[in-house]
Amino acid sequence: MRRLAAAFIAASCALMIPQVASAESSKAAPAEIYLSRSGTVFATLPCTAGLTSFSPPITGVASYCTRRSYLRQYGNGTGWSYCINPGAATTIPAAYQGAQSIIVGAVASC
Repeated sequence: MRRLAAAFIAASCALMIPQVASAESSKAAPAEIYLSRSGTVFATLPCTAGLTSFSPPITGVASYCTRRSYLRQYGNGTGWSYCINPGAATTIPAAYQGAQSIIVGAVASC
């Protein structure tokens, strides 16, 4: 699944395809968020609300959730935030690649 997610992130971001089918409404893929750096998935997270810390950099996110997610500057969830819409695969802008955590929210879109 990690290779598939990495390929999905790379292909979707390269082609600028902003939306993917939500796994929470489809059985094709699990309801998860995939974090990548340089095209390789380094974390797979559930779509449940909460905070997860990680080591930067982060260069891509593929979300199969129905909830929005926020990359946060610091590991404790503080600092700046970068919103990721549900059902999106995106390349993270250079200014936000130093994020140290992600929060899955309870609301649908950014």
